[in-house]
Amino acid sequence: MGFANAASCFLRRRGTRMSHSFNCCYNHHHQHHFLATTLQQRPAITNSLAYNQYCFFQHQLWLSRRRLRTTECNPAQKSVVLDERSRGSGRIQRIVQVQKKIGTIKEVVIPLCERTETHAVSLKELLLWRKCAQALAVSVASRFCDLDGGPTGKELLRELDWYLDDAIAKCNPIMVCEAAGFQQIEHQELNSWRELKAWLSISDFEEFQLDEEATSGLECDDKIFSDSAKTSADAALFTREMPKAHVLLRTSMESLIENWQERIHKRRPFQYVVGCAHWRDLVLSVQEGVLIPRPETEQMIDLASAAISEHEFLKRGVWADLGTGSGAIAIGLARLLEADGLVFAVDASEIAVAVATQNVRRYGLQGRVEVIQGSWFSPLQDTKLVGVLSNPPYIPSKNIGDLQAEVGKHEPECALDGGPNGVDALFLICQGSALALCTGGFLALETNGGKQAQVVAEFLITMLGTYFCNVRIVEDYFGIRRFVLATHR
Repeated sequence: MGFANAASCFLRRRGTRMSHSFNCCYNHHHQHHFLATTLQQRPAITNSLAYNQYCFFQHQLWLSRRRLRTTECNPAQKSVVLDERSRGSGRIQRIVQVQKKIGTIKEVVIPLCERTETHAVSLKELLLWRKCAQALAVSVASRFCDLDGGPTGKELLRELDWYLDDAIAKCNPIMVCEAAGFQQIEHQELNSWRELKAWLSISDFEEFQLDEEATSGLECDDKIFSDSAKTSADAALFTREMPKAHVLLRTSMESLIENWQERIHKRRPFQYVVGCAHWRDLVLSVQEGVLIPRPETEQMIDLASAAISEHEFLKRGVWADLGTGSGAIAIGLARLLEADGLVFAVDASEIAVAVATQNVRRYGLQGRVEVIQGSWFSPLQDTKLVGVLSNPPYIPSKNIGDLQAEVGKHEPECALDGGPNGVDALFLICQGSALALCTGGFLALETNGGKQAQVVAEFLITMLGTYFCNVRIVEDYFGIRRFVLATHR
């Protein structure tokens, strides 16, 4: 309730909804449940001013949560052998065939923070490049935000620190100190950019404000930095002799530079740059071709948890996550179920299936989540389900071109475009759920919010009323009527 009140108060001050990030987290059953994570957000409104404000708010949420991200990405969990009778041996064979096929088709990008150190650069070289990268970020100012709700220069500076935190594996500076007439050598072992910043006494909220003369030579587009940039950066940055140190990176300096330029010049999503997204307490692999999981979608797990608490049989049944993308919903849901529960994670995209499979393996859920390639219910055939969750494409086709550049130019259109009115996939899932769900089965759909949620609810009541009861609309954490829930008769 405290979070809801805080969010509503902020919304009243802003005058509308937001879309980049929000500064809040809370404890949820002995674990940190972070309420938002992403730079990119599909809009639930078409008014351009309101959407730009929405984008600004969501970015603030992503920014704060990134610093609190979980550090343990590979929890050991026991795999469970499931009863073949609940799935059918033929379906199991098809799943195995799909998984073998995916392994040879697509290579899943390893998140930057999980890669081993492969390159070494001098500390001075790295800090000089950081100053160049800061200048590039600051040059954006409010241009992206004014254009389509994109990040501001200040927000990009924070991203730069997170980028370095993921990229730096280790630094061992050596300092020579004079003490009581003797020279003493100090060795430090620093394992992240945060530790290195603290050791260098760089403030977490450092403001990058150099005059034009100091930044005139800082260019990062064609090379790390020019000779003139070295001179001006040296004068601006280093008033004392730098310690002798080399930094071990998880990527090459060339890749570090190129990816940051793409972030600025091409508006490439930050999650694609670092290869992961933070969702609830999960760190999930993401890459081009896979939708970045949204903060509001986290609430789908809370809705499922509430339904499971009311009806014990839901813990042991077979569920479906349709349009799984990175596998976020399927993984979050599987952790709510008992040992004999099962989640089918279905997606038509080969890339999405490969990425979801990798994320399922990361959390040790191979026996409880089966990732299948196919369109909606088609690979499930006659399987009876106790629950269906889905965050399908729901943006009207005419609005795709108005999306934030990070979304519209980079994320897969097939995961965004919901047809002329945005409800094509939603109606198909409603119709399929009418036949697939068992008595008492649970249906939860994420929509674009507002009128679209009302249209979907009315469709369930008027067109499929003989199959569903207790149809209701639930607000998301930002007060938007977003989720449509129903129970199968």
